[in-house]
Amino acid sequence: MYKLNLINIAAFCLLVLVTQSLVSCTWVKQTPESEKVRLVPADRVVDCTRIGSVTTSTVNKVVINRNAAKVKTELETLAGIEAAQMDGDTIVATSEVVEGRQTYDVYKCLK
Repeated sequence: MYKLNLINIAAFCLLVLVTQSLVSCTWVKQTPESEKVRLVPADRVVDCTRIGSVTTSTVNKVVINRNAAKVKTELETLAGIEAAQMDGDTIVATSEVVEGRQTYDVYKCLK
């Protein structure tokens, strides 16, 4: 009985450590092109050309909710990657983060 309890405790500790590692991870990496894309408020794109929109999504829960700031950063990074692929240089968030999803408008501002 004692040995079984030790195995259960060890398994639980391992599960907690793995879950904590997954929850705190940032899984999305910028590309050289996406590093040039700027996130700005809507009032900063008045002289820009809107070229489309993107909706990005990432995992927001791994057993427990992931850190909201990390999720938001990943969504912005994904939007920047997609904007760069569209030849955009600026993104504007057009929605709030909801269940790991957010929408952005993509603009070409720099000539």
